[in-house]
Amino acid sequence: VIRRDSPNGKRYARRGEGGQVTHAFGFDLTPLARRAGEFATLADALRAETLAQSLARETVSLLRRDCAKLLDALNLADGDGDPGEPTPAELRDRYSALIAEYPRRPQPSEVAALGAALEALALALSRALIARQESKKSSGNAAHVERHIQNSNTNIPVCEIAIGDEEKRPGHPESGSERAVAAHAAIRSTFPLHSVLEVCPQVQDYARFGIRSWNDLMEAADRIRPMLGISPAAWADAQDAMGPEAAAITLAAILERSESIKSAGGYLRTLTERKRDGKYSLGPVLQALRRARLDRNVMLG
Repeated sequence: VIRRDSPNGKRYARRGEGGQVTHAFGFDLTPLARRAGEFATLADALRAETLAQSLARETVSLLRRDCAKLLDALNLADGDGDPGEPTPAELRDRYSALIAEYPRRPQPSEVAALGAALEALALALSRALIARQESKKSSGNAAHVERHIQNSNTNIPVCEIAIGDEEKRPGHPESGSERAVAAHAAIRSTFPLHSVLEVCPQVQDYARFGIRSWNDLMEAADRIRPMLGISPAAWADAQDAMGPEAAAITLAAILERSESIKSAGGYLRTLTERKRDGKYSLGPVLQALRRARLDRNVMLG
């Protein structure tokens, strides 16, 4: 902005014979108009930076909530972790230290650093929880085999054989049903529904009345399955290997990446085989989708 003073200190314009302005006194906005494009570019960059910071803060809030839920689930989980892996107490101390160091008014770099640290912690918690679940399954299978070996001893009295056989009888509540309930509870506590819907929003388009429960998610997955060209046999195998909740989450993740997956049915069969081999986990899949969503929002902003 340029200030052009008049002889009497007032603002006015002097016009020529044709009515055009020949002299104007006051503030000249011509330099500002010439830099309008530059200012618009700076404003766009500032808006993009503000959006990125807002998304980063939202991600930190969600990761804090997820880590807290995973820690609670880990404290309730049975089984032993992998040797050399952090204990639940060490992971909780790590979470507490991260939160304690987070300032009330953080800088953008501090928000990004905490987000990365919480993401790594959530992945470590998921691995620890899955390891305990697998350990519990292994110990349960070993105990079952041990009972079978003991009961095959022909010198055991008939009454003791009957008691042992009753434990293995299908109608007895020892049951795979209890293990199935425990597995369902572990999945639901490890991967909260709101977190799944946050990184897999497209699945909500296939729910008749919205997704407010795990049953709604599984019904939507049943509706999506034929649309992706997945056969009933492949879907049944996936549900048997992963459990219905984990299979529904997996299908929602496949839907998010459907543009880059040539054969959803073949891809699901591969994941099912990997799950049976103990090489497939939902944690890294959801973390990758969360990172991709954050990167996409930053680019669009």
